[in-house]
Amino acid sequence: MKKLNIKSFVLGMLVMAIVMSTAAPAVASTMKAAQLYYNNIKIRLNGEELVPKDANGNIVEPFAIDGTTYLPIRAISSALGLNVSWDGATQTVVLGNDPAYNQPAKWLGDMSAFSGQAYINRDTYEQYHTANNGEKFESFMKFGTEEATYLLNGEYTRFTGTFYLCDGHKNDNFNSIRFNIYVDGKLAYQSEPIFQGHTPEEFEIDVTDAYKLEIKIEGRQENPTQGNWYKTSTYSKGAFIGNAALWND
Repeated sequence: MKKLNIKSFVLGMLVMAIVMSTAAPAVASTMKAAQLYYNNIKIRLNGEELVPKDANGNIVEPFAIDGTTYLPIRAISSALGLNVSWDGATQTVVLGNDPAYNQPAKWLGDMSAFSGQAYINRDTYEQYHTANNGEKFESFMKFGTEEATYLLNGEYTRFTGTFYLCDGHKNDNFNSIRFNIYVDGKLAYQSEPIFQGHTPEEFEIDVTDAYKLEIKIEGRQENPTQGNWYKTSTYSKGAFIGNAALWND
């Protein structure tokens, strides 16, 4: 069997990303008709079968054009440990850490949680991507459990993002939420209470040589500005983390 060349492999994925990009109008003058063949193409990586999925968890089936197999770039890049994003302004697929495009080493939402459950969304729910002040985020994270843990294994230097109340819930009269970020068991950052009228809050945390990152969510049962905090999740509320990213610069 011919050994796969990783550089050619990535280039093939780049071609697919451009073909499948939602920015079709920008490349309409170079589009060509092609026959796509779906034949239950399977992917194996390091001895295990890989089922490619999009950012929403939907299975994306590989296909072939004129004898060349095309694979979904986000699923494959994630499996290879590469971050991926699309710069529509320059029609560029950005893989890995790329300061020229302000590309982090990894979006936290692309990592599997060691424990707990978090959800990331890049494509739909526009009212969730937008903060109550109109600021927009490429991705957002919301949590289905009161805490989520990620193993960093000393690979990153910074953790950045923005705590915000989404536009879709800006007028909800719910009790306040706050996020507590722990690095290797020590509290590294605590957000301001998030409730009606809260403005987006950017944060940057040093995670140099850190092994474990924990995000714990608390709520307040009484008045948003008073009362005792208790463990909760924000799954049904509008407090999110926007563009949660890990860097290794």
